[in-house]
Amino acid sequence: MFATVTRLASTVGLGISTTVFVSAGGSTAVSTDVPWRPYQATFWASLVGAVIGLTLTPFLTIGRQGHRSKTTGCEDGKREGDTTSVGKHASGVV
Repeated sequence: MFATVTRLASTVGLGISTTVFVSAGGSTAVSTDVPWRPYQATFWASLVGAVIGLTLTPFLTIGRQGHRSKTTGCEDGKREGDTTSVGKHASGVV
């Protein structure tokens, strides 16, 4: 899941920065008075994205990875509904 989100975010970020670069006059067909203007616009757009990400980072919650089985109050540590052995709380007769 993490790898998928990372790849998707990288693709979207690269697309946004390319759009900003081209819209600021970064294509080869358009001549601008200030040659560094497209790079400057891309820098500012990237800086805004980084500030937004760093601002939202403290509110990020990461849950537990993997699966943890819940045990009941039984002394033998078996889960509810586990019928493989007869424990103290099982309904079977020994």
